[in-house]
Amino acid sequence: QFRHGARIPSVEHHSRNTDAQKPAVPLRSDKPVQGLTTSTNYLNCNAVEVINSTPMKRKDKDVPYISREDYGKVPAYLDSVKAEIEHEQELVDMYVEEQYGPVKGSYQEHEVMDEDERRELINKLKQRWGDVNAEY
Repeated sequence: QFRHGARIPSVEHHSRNTDAQKPAVPLRSDKPVQGLTTSTNYLNCNAVEVINSTPMKRKDKDVPYISREDYGKVPAYLDSVKAEIEHEQELVDMYVEEQYGPVKGSYQEHEVMDEDERRELINKLKQRWGDVNAEY
């Protein structure tokens, strides 16, 4: 702590190293150096460097999937998903049947025709088919 009017010790001034400074910005009157070329063929140098380099080692190793225990088996979560889908389908079917009555076209509504009635229907259909085709 300093008392009022006491002399503050001076801080040493560090001088910067002038060798590490960047070169000065060129003046407007300075002409740029033109026509500099290099004899280095970068394509050949790069090709030689790549050819002589050793290939990089892979960090990850391939997992032998065929030797795993569960290879070729259906995952357990798919069974639960399938059961959930079936349950939802049953709920939808129950809702539709509740709202609109039994679904038309279900197996329980079909009647079995006796053979004579079936043949009579087939003959009428053939006759109707012949009449329709005769018009064209």
